[in-house]
Amino acid sequence: MEKSVDKSNLTRTVERRLAQLKVTARLIAHEIEVASGEKNVTLDRDLAESVLTTLELFIEDAEGSRKSPGGSPTVAREGDSKPQVTRLN
Repeated sequence: MEKSVDKSNLTRTVERRLAQLKVTARLIAHEIEVASGEKNVTLDRDLAESVLTTLELFIEDAEGSRKSPGGSPTVAREGDSKPQVTRLN
C-alpha cells in the first residue's frame, strides 16, 4: 500500500529546491551577458565557489531525498548538522 503524499507540501519542497538552481542560473546568465561579444567569461573566485557550493548542496539534497523511503527528505541525525560538501580550495 502506497503512502499518500501531501501534494501541496511536495510542491513547496520542489519549488524551494529549484529556487537555488534558478538563482544560480540567473547569476551565470548575467555573467555571460556582461561578457557579451567575448569568447571568455571571467568569474570572481568567490562567485565561482558560491555557484559550486549551491550546486553541490542541491545535488546532496536531491540524492538524500531519492534514497529515503517514499522520496521524502531524510531526517538529519544528531551530529549530522554540517553539510557533507567537501572541496579543496
